[in-house]
Order: sequence, then structure tokens, then C-alpha cells
Amino acid sequence: MERFSYSYSREEIYQAVWSEPIRDACKTFGVTEIALAKVCWRMNVPRPKHGYWLRRSIGQELPRKPLPATAPDTPTRFEGDRWVEPAPEPSRPATEKPKPQPIAVEPIVVPETLGTLHPCLAGALDDIRGGSKHLWECHRWRGTIPILVSEGSLDRALRVMSALMFALETRRWKVEVLPLTNALPEGGRY
Repeated sequence: MERFSYSYSREEIYQAVWSEPIRDACKTFGVTEIALAKVCWRMNVPRPKHGYWLRRSIGQELPRKPLPATAPDTPTRFEGDRWVEPAPEPSRPATEKPKPQPIAVEPIVVPETLGTLHPCLAGALDDIRGGSKHLWECHRWRGTIPILVSEGSLDRALRVMSALMFALETRRWKVEVLPLTNALPEGGRY
């Protein structure tokens, strides 16, 4: 870190705050907007009122407030020093994290008609078509996925689940359903 000293006169500050908005002028001095406003107040430097720069942007010519004479107790210079980060060496580039590259993934296409079902779903379809009253218990012990949807949504649910499982397997994921070994809690529901 390097130490940087600065010194600005009242006239320089006056010219800066009347030539551009204070949010831009503060960057010239390396301070915040609030700090520059306080410096102007302490040094008795008038600033443009609210809306001045907006009205100038639409073409209105507005007069500047003149810089008043210096009072005996008013400072004439804004001085100080601050620590500054040294500029990076040109031969050595600044370390920058590489941006993650998006992974190209093919979309999962759901077929329009029910074709070949994934083996984990085939048992569920047999139980549903067989009219099993204890559907959840059948799935627990045989290792099939329970499909609990309305009758009108069953075809779509089977197509979506089957497409998802086949897509996972083509992406080298292992798909299996393990039977639960614990008993149902009292009342027969989870």
C-alpha cells in the first residue's frame, strides 16, 4: 500500500461541484458524496440545489451561486492523505477466477404415447391395473415406485417418470428402488 497526500483549494472544490453532479465530482477527490458535501459545508462552498442537474439536462440555463468570501475561521484548503492500492504490474496479470462453463444437457423428451416403461414402473402399473387396494404396501415390499395420481393423470405421470428414469440411466446414473424394511407407523400412513 502506498500513502497518497492530497490538497485542494476552495476554488477547485467549487469548480468541481458546479461542473458535474456531486456523485461524479466526489470521485475526483477520492471521497464519498457525503464526505464531499461535509467538506463543502465546512469550507463554505455553495452546492447546486436538488434538481439542478435534471433541469440543466433538459436545457434550462440556471445561474451558479457565487463563491462567498472566506471567513476568518473557514479553512481554505482541503488536505489529507490516504492509503492507495498499488497498480498491478503489467507483466503479471491480476488473478481472476475462471467463469464456470455451462454444461450442455440434452432436454428430456416425454413421449406422446405410453411405450416401454422403465422396469421400476412396470410393477406399479400391474398393481394399478390389478385394482390393488393396498397400493402403498405392494410397492414397499416389491421395490417398485408408487404412482399416486388421479386416474385421468396416470398415463401422463407414467410417461414423465419413465422418460426421467431412462434419461438418468443414459447419463450414467443408476436407478433402482429399494424396498423399505421398516414397518408403517400406527395408523398405516407416513
